[in-house]
Amino acid sequence: MEHISKEYLLLFNTITDTAQALQALQMQLLTAQLRAERLFVDETGNTSDDAVAFTQDNSARGMVS
Repeated sequence: MEHISKEYLLLFNTITDTAQALQALQMQLLTAQLRAERLFVDETGNTSDDAVAFTQDNSARGMVS
C-alpha cells in the first residue's frame, strides 16, 4: 500500500468536514426559510401559490436544494 502524507490527510479530512458542515448549514437555512414561510401564511392567511414561490424559485436556480 502506498504511503499517504500527513499533509494530504489533513487537507482531505478538513475538506470533508467543511463540506459536511456546509450541508448542515444549508439544511438549517432551508428549515428556517420554510418555517418563516409557514409563519407568513399563518399570519396573513395568504394561501396562494405566490406565498411559496420564493422557495420554488430558489430551488429551480439551485440556491436551495
